[in-house]
Amino acid sequence: MSQDSFILSAFDLNLWCSVLETRFTVDDLAALQAIIDADIDGDPDFIGFYSIDPGELNGINQRFKVGFDPASLNLPEIEVWLGRERKGRSLRDVPYLVHTNFELPLTIMLISGF
Repeated sequence: MSQDSFILSAFDLNLWCSVLETRFTVDDLAALQAIIDADIDGDPDFIGFYSIDPGELNGINQRFKVGFDPASLNLPEIEVWLGRERKGRSLRDVPYLVHTNFELPLTIMLISGF
């Protein structure tokens, strides 16, 4: 059975950057599409990015045992996005550090003593 990797990302609208991400695998694309109500005819390869509402996030967490909880950050304006991880084109595959948009939240955490 084939497994596809997806990324859930919490995007802070005040800082204008991602503040939390997780990767998870999916063995049933139809189940994921049913949870987020994706139009399979419009995106049959599931390559788009999808805004995820709290009910959809709850469904993803339950069905795929993800445990993604951006609410625990207590930030006022967060959007959650879902995207398929691109094989062979991931920044996580390179042997060195690259700019990832997490530098600003990490700096703020260090300064505030988080």
